[in-house]
Amino acid sequence: MEKENDTKNISVENEIKLEDISISSLLPILEGEKNEEELTTVDSVEVETIQETNLSISEQADIDKSTISTTSFEEENEEDNFDEDVELAFNSYEKLPDFFQEICSCFDEKDRLMMLLSSITVVSSILPKVYGEYDRMKVYSNLFLYVTGNAGSGKGNMTWAKKLTSVIESNIKLTNENSKLVASILLQGGKIESLFPSDQISIPGNSSTAGITQLLEKQNGNGLIFETEGDTIGNVFRQEFGNYSDLLRKAFHHEQISQYRKTNEQFTNINEPKVSVLISSTPSQLKSIIQSLENGLFSRFMFFNTSPINEFLDVFKKNENNRAEIFDKKAEELQVLFLKLKESDGIKISLTEQQQKKFVEKCNLNKSILTNLINQDLDATANRMGLIMFRIMMVLTGIRNKTEIISNELLCNDDDFALTLELADVLLNNAVETIKMLPKSGGIISNESRNKLFQMLPNEFTTKEAKTLGVQCGVAERSIDRFLKSALFEKLEHGVWKKSISK
Repeated sequence: MEKENDTKNISVENEIKLEDISISSLLPILEGEKNEEELTTVDSVEVETIQETNLSISEQADIDKSTISTTSFEEENEEDNFDEDVELAFNSYEKLPDFFQEICSCFDEKDRLMMLLSSITVVSSILPKVYGEYDRMKVYSNLFLYVTGNAGSGKGNMTWAKKLTSVIESNIKLTNENSKLVASILLQGGKIESLFPSDQISIPGNSSTAGITQLLEKQNGNGLIFETEGDTIGNVFRQEFGNYSDLLRKAFHHEQISQYRKTNEQFTNINEPKVSVLISSTPSQLKSIIQSLENGLFSRFMFFNTSPINEFLDVFKKNENNRAEIFDKKAEELQVLFLKLKESDGIKISLTEQQQKKFVEKCNLNKSILTNLINQDLDATANRMGLIMFRIMMVLTGIRNKTEIISNELLCNDDDFALTLELADVLLNNAVETIKMLPKSGGIISNESRNKLFQMLPNEFTTKEAKTLGVQCGVAERSIDRFLKSALFEKLEHGVWKKSISK
């Protein structure tokens, strides 16, 4: 196998041509930290510094900008300023279940992906008895989503997703009222309120820990925390008895929530909480809820960052799809599914053996990229993204089969599996971008030397070449052996390697 004499002279094709997995677009993010002295001359094309030109190496090579994020982790001058190009393309709407296709058709291209993620999160809160087995544990479909954007960026559209629960909640309320009427007659006007569940699925974000615990108890552990003003939750978190961060962290994994109130000697115990969360705010408001990458809430959330709207929208524009009618229709469909699932013995969502293998390979690759090339502190984010992916598959599979749920087990079809992997790439990229909004995110790129080495290595190389370049990049020789054994590389033969994310 012939090799270049000068391993520094790498072609553009070798350096940035990546496999058709969008998570690879995380790599150009890291280039934002390089200075002029560190940039390599590529095929005699002088690449100017990213800080001066705002261009990534991928753009110099005419790679489609829509598939690559080029943000950096530099501190922003303005508190709420972030790169508007962070959103990676999602182009598979036509493969979605019809339910989500119709919802997405109500919105323009800018808001479509935000609405898809918001709707998936809301639907995850109303799938009783839908479960799967993940890491030898029984898990449900509940998801956490945090949407960030500057004022006027369109994130308010996510309130449409909340309408999907309207018919279910109306019917719960009507059923409770009828039952209360009968009970009041039988009990001759005695106190009966405590005998009935809550009329709502929703839980106000402006609630204390005790308040949320009581509502979850009345709702059999199920709930949706939906809040469009993140500072509302931030203000609650600052109160002595209001910070329910610990409750959310436990609920994400369905861990038992217990509380004892001395004032009325009341003990509350929720064995298997199933909570979904949807929050939107400006980037600065995010900091009052999630203070740092080390905060356990960060790795439990999906993040989506909206871009600014630079022109006044045509508020009189006609759309062939009537949002109100479509969301009313979808709310009715969910009510039918909700009741069908409540009467079932439980629906287990499973992956095929081939999907399981691909799932593990994908998660392993994502984890290698995040922890080896960005920061070891993203280990929890990489791990929990696997569970988030599994839950998205559960929601898509449940909705795709909503009219024909007749068995106790459903297999995820290949479309829903592929859709989830594509969404996961977008979510991971947004998570990395969100880190720079956090107060304690300084120095996030602690693996800069490894990233530099990865960028300099050609698609195929020898161990000797890797160690030679490693010395130049400041990577210890003993660390290179461990680095080469990560999922970022594939061993072709003794002493010969290939990048896993290069064509």
